[in-house]
Amino acid sequence: MIMPTSAVEIVDNWHVSGLRGTGSCDFRVLGLFVPEEHTLSAFTAKPVQPGTLYATPMITIFAASIPCVSIGIVRAAIDAFVELAEAKTPMGSTVRLRDKPIAQADLGRAEAILRSGRAFHFESVEEIWDHVAAGRIPTLRQRTIVRLAAAKVAEASVQAVDLLFNAAGGTVLFESNPIGRCFRDVHATTQHIGTNASNYELAGRVLLGLDPGTPRF
Repeated sequence: MIMPTSAVEIVDNWHVSGLRGTGSCDFRVLGLFVPEEHTLSAFTAKPVQPGTLYATPMITIFAASIPCVSIGIVRAAIDAFVELAEAKTPMGSTVRLRDKPIAQADLGRAEAILRSGRAFHFESVEEIWDHVAAGRIPTLRQRTIVRLAAAKVAEASVQAVDLLFNAAGGTVLFESNPIGRCFRDVHATTQHIGTNASNYELAGRVLLGLDPGTPRF
């Protein structure tokens, strides 16, 4: 529903461990009449603008956008870890963190995990984009793979950041440390409806020839 901001009361309840910056507070609207022409459905709305972006189902575009946050968090964590590893000599060690084989291996794994998840995500989006750009209606399977990729990206992003969080040592426990923030944020991304583990079940149902089992599709 589209309504004036003056009619909306923001409920200050977004006090969370991760993704604080999204400001995803609840809101309350009382006694407001919204005319039908100011309403739409993300699941059934027909495009009113030309172009591939608008011809692609809105819910699919929504699902494809969410994992980009996870991808960005991992890249930030990797950059922060490289900077930390250059400067930090872990307690009880005679060499910098960058010179420790376990840290080198964990960084390599994190980079590989990031790139593999990102590649799967891009592949799923490019397939459905090219299909729609050619004037065809996206198939149920194509839309499902986008949702599957979104869930996998979030899951893989947690794995990558966890590697760096553990390799970095106690430094990351400070709220001011960027890797610690990435750790909290990336775990929060897995709770979003667009990326949470329920999408694996949804994908499995469709791949087995069953109904998705949810109207949010």
